[in-house]
Amino acid sequence: MYKALAAGLLSGAAAAALAAPSPPLDALATFLRGVQGGMPLQVQRYTAQLPRIGRDDGTRSVTPTLELVAGRLDAEYCLYQLRLQLRWSGRLPEDKSRVGGRSLIQKAPCATLPEEVLALVQYELSALQQRVQGSGRLALRHERDQVIATVRHAGPPDAHTYAAVTVDDRVNVRASPERTAPVLATLPPGTQVRVVPAQAEGWYRLLDVPGHVHASTLRLVEPAPTVASPPQAIAEAVVGRAPLLVHAAPARGSRVVGRLAPGTAVRLRSAPVSGWFALEEGTGFVPEAGVRRAAPALTAGTGTARSAP
Repeated sequence: MYKALAAGLLSGAAAAALAAPSPPLDALATFLRGVQGGMPLQVQRYTAQLPRIGRDDGTRSVTPTLELVAGRLDAEYCLYQLRLQLRWSGRLPEDKSRVGGRSLIQKAPCATLPEEVLALVQYELSALQQRVQGSGRLALRHERDQVIATVRHAGPPDAHTYAAVTVDDRVNVRASPERTAPVLATLPPGTQVRVVPAQAEGWYRLLDVPGHVHASTLRLVEPAPTVASPPQAIAEAVVGRAPLLVHAAPARGSRVVGRLAPGTAVRLRSAPVSGWFALEEGTGFVPEAGVRRAAPALTAGTGTARSAP
């Protein structure tokens, strides 16, 4: 089954391009929801030319074309190939020789497919914008992995959903709840958003677009209505023979926020994503290889993460 769909994803160029939406990501989200509801092994293709990204002085620019091929593997997983074709102009000889496009193939949970792909596209475009302005570099693999892992770990909205308004001149929307995480997008002042508290203290997760914003950049207006979701299953585990670092995001390069001693009992969300567990208390993430799982938990665990020195 996997080989059959992979062959469809990797064969040839995408079909005739769809009309460029306004804004393009709205149409992309609609396409991805269609993939979610599609039949297994049904390959679907989407192409759109995105707005040109250029310097204010007009000396360099790039026009990205988004190509996406996706389909369901089975009831749980989807497979997609995301490609950004880049057409450069202006004085950018080093980029013309080294960069012709960006490509990524991923097997992903269908349940979070739209959020994952939209977050990746926003991250790639943000990195591309910084590169064109001469203040950054193109997207890095470990940062893309961090974006993917964070989206897959994000739980559904809970009862603590708030309406909020951005108050800073420029609010960075980051891939994970930490100041060093990749920037997916920026929000102008006065933007109305819906948020829920993130797992890291002082951060909120956006509901309507992928990403996280710091609490200092928001003014909470009022609780926003939301549909209650079933509680996530919890599993008990014990830290292995070596001390275990607790990370702010599900990625090795993310900030360390705590440390667990060998033998510490912890409570985990029962399903690991990309090799990481989220701690039930919301204190961070731990690698799957560092714990030994037990039966599903019925009572509170005894282990908690303490601040790293």
